[in-house]
Amino acid sequence: MSGFTLFVIIAVALAAAGFAFQKNGEMAGLGRAGRRGGLRAPHGRLVRTKRLDTFEELPFAAKFGRVALLALAATALVGVLCALGVLDLASVIPVSLDALAVVGIACGVTQGDAGVMRSLSYALVGYMAAGVVATLLGVYLLAPAFGMGTPGINALTMAAGATGAAAAVAAMPLVRTYAREFEDGHVNSIQVTSRSVAARAYDELADAAWTPPADRVQTGGEETGLRAAMERRRRKIENEK
Repeated sequence: MSGFTLFVIIAVALAAAGFAFQKNGEMAGLGRAGRRGGLRAPHGRLVRTKRLDTFEELPFAAKFGRVALLALAATALVGVLCALGVLDLASVIPVSLDALAVVGIACGVTQGDAGVMRSLSYALVGYMAAGVVATLLGVYLLAPAFGMGTPGINALTMAAGATGAAAAVAAMPLVRTYAREFEDGHVNSIQVTSRSVAARAYDELADAAWTPPADRVQTGGEETGLRAAMERRRRKIENEK
């Protein structure tokens, strides 16, 4: 077994363990009854919750338009550098630079809301998935049919990658903050994605009249990043009507 293969196996195993640990915490006290004090239900059943933030998710189109505009602008800039002879569009360098720029932009407009690692994952996967599909399309369909060369395939890959990264980030569910009270009286707060199984379960157990103790919970925080930018843009458009 090569060192690289071993590294990949270890990385995947650690990621899987971290994911399982996270989901165990999110689902604590939910589902079938668990013994209090056990790993799955350390404080017994979850009895009530309250959502601490007040924001709602913006439409996909609004978020996508914001990110795609900046991402495609970066791709266009790389194209201009190629047209000026600074970069060779037939090489791998423009594609690499474009990927770095686009992923960086996607993380920059969402980090305040999602966290850098989460937005990085979505942006990178979106860019790579769309880019690979575009490359295969160019190599096996457009090149034989229309004689598209490497520069054209690279340009198509970059445009598709930028669009894919923007779409992935725009589709990324936001993070919500909930306060939780368990049957033994323990209260804490937790952040989960808005479309997760845990979020749906928390909403079903929501108690609007409950006031969680302030010293045991954290607030949802100031709405920053992409969500705030989109809200400002929406208000500006409404004011101009």
